[in-house]
Amino acid sequence: MARPTDYRKEFCAEVVKLGREGKSKAYMAAELGCSRQTLDNWAATYPEFLDAITRALALSQAWWEDAGQSGLTAEKFNGSVWSRSMAARFPDDWRETSRQEQTGLNGAPIRHSHSFDLSAASDEELDVIERFIRRSANAGGDQGGEGASEG
Repeated sequence: MARPTDYRKEFCAEVVKLGREGKSKAYMAAELGCSRQTLDNWAATYPEFLDAITRALALSQAWWEDAGQSGLTAEKFNGSVWSRSMAARFPDDWRETSRQEQTGLNGAPIRHSHSFDLSAASDEELDVIERFIRRSANAGGDQGGEGASEG
């Protein structure tokens, strides 16, 4: 038989209060004496808790955004630390997409493959392409260099 839940409706008000103070989901779980997974389980089971935790997380983000706005006019404010904290706490809204690493399927590197129809190319054009490919390969750190044999 499953263990009865420790959930209580008053937890809704508690997480909203903690959200207003800028607390994280981990902090909320610690205050309620449970794990973050338990919070997720309660949110999946109790619609009123799902609403409360969703509001709490939005309030937490608002608290942090207000702190940043206030900091911009303060004498000592480390905007870089604040920005990194925001990106870590609220990645959906604050992630720096220009630095995001792109990967292929299941995190594998993205492979680029190009195929060209060279059947109509002249021998001279094929020689130019071959020399270009060899120079590019040598410039990429392969052994040889400019004077390497093109054999």
